Amino acid sequence: MSTLGREGEPRRGLVRLPQQGGPPELDGEQRKLYAEITEGPRAAGPQHFALTDTEGRLQGPFNAMLLSPELGRAVQDLGAAVRYRTRLPARVWELAILVVAQAWNSAFERDAHERTGAAVGLTEAELLALREGRDPELPDPGEHAA
Repeated sequence: MSTLGREGEPRRGLVRLPQQGGPPELDGEQRKLYAEITEGPRAAGPQHFALTDTEGRLQGPFNAMLLSPELGRAVQDLGAAVRYRTRLPARVWELAILVVAQAWNSAFERDAHERTGAAVGLTEAELLALREGRDPELPDPGEHAA
């Protein structure tokens, strides 16, 4: 998929999906997936961004998962496995997410993971470089690879 829009202009993000409802408006399979997301490993420990809005609706990519709970569950399981059952250092993980967020102009990922990145030790200069699409010039080879 190209990262260029009309006339070679950079994309400003993909078309956003309609916001799905909170738990009372969800069907049984959607409610089960909602609970897995909001009560699972993503919700444990310190929270640097909210998984839900003030009305209890899932935000960001989690909202899209509700459109097809079976597929959403597979995506959630894969994401949780990669994030919580690997040995990838937190800084490397956050660097990789922020590089992708910048490349795709994903406001949710950037906002959420800049906070998380700062919490795991990314400096403001490093965060700014990532936000601007520049190399943050990291000396650690693993971090640089991300």
